[in-house]
Amino acid sequence: MSYQSIAAVAVGAESGATVSVGWLHLIFTPAAVATFIRNHIDRPTTDLEPRRLYTAREIETLTGLTAATIRADRSRGRCPVPDDTEGRAHRWYGATVTEALAARRGYRKPSADGARER
Repeated sequence: MSYQSIAAVAVGAESGATVSVGWLHLIFTPAAVATFIRNHIDRPTTDLEPRRLYTAREIETLTGLTAATIRADRSRGRCPVPDDTEGRAHRWYGATVTEALAARRGYRKPSADGARER
């Protein structure tokens, strides 16, 4: 069971939830789940200059999304093609990066009706 699955189960409980993974039984309170998500899953938004070009290393520094993840996503077709490929460095406009980050899948807290909030 993934952390996100455990988090989704625990968020729905009012007094806490017991999650069983094989022989291991874990109890999570909603506050503990919210803290975990805030510290490990949520990505803060970053204001990038829309017309400035950024390298993968600069994107990593500003957004926390590692250069290795950017390279892996590019090889899997999940990252937009660079806006500039002059020389060895691939660079993206801030507007391109902002759009790509907004489209990245992340944890979405279930709402009261069970639908995923964005």
